[in-house]
Parts: sequence; structure tokens; C-alpha cells
Amino acid sequence: MDKYHSQKIRILNFISILAVVFWHAYLAPTPAREFSGFYLFQNLITSAFLRFSIPMFFAISGYLFFFKPFHYWRQVQKRIKTLLLPYLIWSLLGTLLIYGLLLLPVTRNIINMQWEFNISHFLRHITIEPVQYQFWFLRDLMILAVFSPVIFFMSKKLPVLWVTMLTIIWFLVGDRSYIVRVESLLFFLLGAILAIRGGISWPKKNKNLLLILSGTLWLTISLYYGYSITKQCFPEIIPPNIWYGLSKLTGLAFIWIVYDVKKVNKFLNHHLAPKVLNGTFFLFCFHEPLLTIFEKLSLQIIIDYNVFSYFFYFFNPLLSITVSFFVYRVLSKHTPGILKALTGNRTN
Repeated sequence: MDKYHSQKIRILNFISILAVVFWHAYLAPTPAREFSGFYLFQNLITSAFLRFSIPMFFAISGYLFFFKPFHYWRQVQKRIKTLLLPYLIWSLLGTLLIYGLLLLPVTRNIINMQWEFNISHFLRHITIEPVQYQFWFLRDLMILAVFSPVIFFMSKKLPVLWVTMLTIIWFLVGDRSYIVRVESLLFFLLGAILAIRGGISWPKKNKNLLLILSGTLWLTISLYYGYSITKQCFPEIIPPNIWYGLSKLTGLAFIWIVYDVKKVNKFLNHHLAPKVLNGTFFLFCFHEPLLTIFEKLSLQIIIDYNVFSYFFYFFNPLLSITVSFFVYRVLSKHTPGILKALTGNRTN
């Protein structure tokens, strides 16, 4: 992979994780809530514009998985170190944190989680139901790694057919999971196809047209989808899942293409230093349950949707990102061995 595309993947992966943090910042509706501008605002940002991050994340993962010659056992062993071990370590830490907060009378009511104090539930939270609910990403990636020979076959034989079938199913079922989410498999497969067939670049011809078209569609579809889920007024002819999927697809296309605009590329490469990009995986793991704790604390202040809602909607994720990178830098400087264990020995 050339240096340009390697840096592009690193930066877009980081942007995708930032998007994940911000759409996790969704503030739960207050009691007896009526339609409000803030509720619409949340749905536009969280449920529409930022959802490109999931397809981007899995497409990049599929591309990187199959970029080098495919050796099944070598790939699985690598994912044990980079995915499974961090998954278990972070799940254990998150579980211990929540149990500790539930033991303290001061924080028990604020956390407001109904957890049972027994071995079976403790093990369940470490393995299949971690408190870091974003870890379904890692869980799906581990399952996809196990079944990677099937994905390799699909990438080689009739890839258009498989992608078409999975896209139709995805539009019909949305985010539902069958061992893994259909969405995870679809975009991981797309990344695999691009890696195996060497097609990572958009054609230079008509790139500006593609940029304008994808951006316009992304804006229009996302605005419509965000408004419709707020008002619950989708037309019966086109189900919500299709609008949801189209918002993600057009967002994915726009973000991928817009990076190649010289001014955008120059700005991102200038402001996103390697030290920041190196903390991408740590940010992904660390921001929850930290962000949820900040949200629950802020909901003690917010009585109804008002100006404070807008403030905390941005303040909570920004604080979580700041704390995450602060802890990352402290660990990097003083306990690099611990950081390697937490990040699966990642350097980017």
C-alpha cells in the first residue's frame, strides 16, 4: 500500500471513531417529552449524519485483513492478540468499574443499572455483554476473522452477486444480527474485494461530480431520515431501513472522496499528528463507559430539553475524548507495557 492511501485509511479510521463517540453522546428523552428542536437536532446528528462510521469501520477492516496474501491461521492468531485479548481486558476493567460504582451509595442512583452480584453475570459482562457496548464491533470482527475463508471465497467467486444479495438483505433487516450483523459482513466483504482486486482509488474522471452528488444525496437523505424518525412519518412505500442504509452509503462515499480534495487532505494531515492517530483504538475502547457516566451526571442537571442539552451534547463527548487521550499519553509515557496489552500491541 502506498503512503498516501495508508495515511488516508488511518485518518478516516480515526474520523470514524470520533463519529462513534459523538453518536454515543445521545441524551435520552426526558419524561413526558414533546417534539422539540433538540430532539430533532440529536436525531439528525446521531441517527443520520454520523452513521457512515459503521460501514467505514468494517470496510477498512476488511481491506486491511485481506491486503496481504491470505494465511488463515496467521490472521486468526494475530486477531487473538489485537482483538480478543484487548476485548477481555477492557471488558474486565469496565465490569469492575460499574460494580464499584454500584457499591457506592453516592453513585448507585446516578448509574441506575440493574446488575446482579454473582459469578455468572460477572462472566457474562466480561464475555458476551461487556459494559462497553461499542465492543460489538470487535465481536463481529472476531467472528468475521474466524469465517474469513468463506469471505475470501466470496471475494473471489461471484463477488457482485454476494454484494447484491447482502445489500438487499441489509436494506430489509437493517441493524439486526444473525451471528454477526448483515451490515458488518457486507462492508467487510466490500473491503476484502477492494483489497484482493486492488481497487481502492476512485476514478479521477468526474471526481468533482461524484463529490457533489454524494454530498448532496447524503445531506438530503440524512435530513429527511432524521426528520422522519423524529416525527415518525415514514412513507409506507419505502421502509425506514432503506433511507437509513442510503444515508450511510452516501455518507461513506462522500467522506472517502472528500479526503482527496487537496485543501481537506492538507488540513487533516497537518492537524492530525501521528501521536493523535496512534490513540485511535484506545479512544474507541476507553470512551465507554466513561461517556455514559458523564451523560448520566449531566441528566441530573437537565430537567427538560433546553440550552443545557445542546451544551452537554457536545461537552460530554469532547470531555471523554480529552480524558481518553490524556490517559493514553500518560500510559504511553510511564507504562508502555500496560498500553500494549490494552491496545493489542498496536502502534497505530
